[in-house]
Amino acid sequence: MAENCFHASIESAQHGAKSLAQFLDYANKRGISGAEPSNLMLGGDKKGIEDSFANAKLSLDGVSAHCPIWVQTIAWTASPTSQPLRIIEPGWQKRGMQFWNIPDSELNMTRYAELLIHTGYPQPYWQVIRARTAPLVVGAERYCDVDATGATGIRFVRDNLCFPLAAGSFEDGRGSQPGFQGVRR
Repeated sequence: MAENCFHASIESAQHGAKSLAQFLDYANKRGISGAEPSNLMLGGDKKGIEDSFANAKLSLDGVSAHCPIWVQTIAWTASPTSQPLRIIEPGWQKRGMQFWNIPDSELNMTRYAELLIHTGYPQPYWQVIRARTAPLVVGAERYCDVDATGATGIRFVRDNLCFPLAAGSFEDGRGSQPGFQGVRR
């Protein structure tokens, strides 16, 4: 039987005003399998964090720590890579569109999910984490409310990008050359 390669997950940095319990409740109510809390939500002990995820029936897919990592490793160096960020428009409403609503995007997100499979993204995750699926993590940044944006993204990823993988091709056994052999766990 074909199995899903991915599960929908959400990154929490944009949900910073929420506690870990509130964020997990938000994620759980959207019908996803995993979540990626921000480092700021993880002030408790390891057992308490693990229990919170177990009680919510969500997998801990990682920790969103991109902001502190960027600040600690790049911004203080005055690296040229940080220069564009210093001239960014401070009023986010006046900036050019930086993010988009996933379902309305001009990008073919299904093709991107297929590309992740083709380049081998899921396999190391399965091996290291010992999970049956790898997360496709949804962010929630755009002009709409963060929770509404996150819910829209979760719904799209869950319903469109977490599909069962083909174990072979209709051409198998018809004399065709071996091509895509499916994803091996």
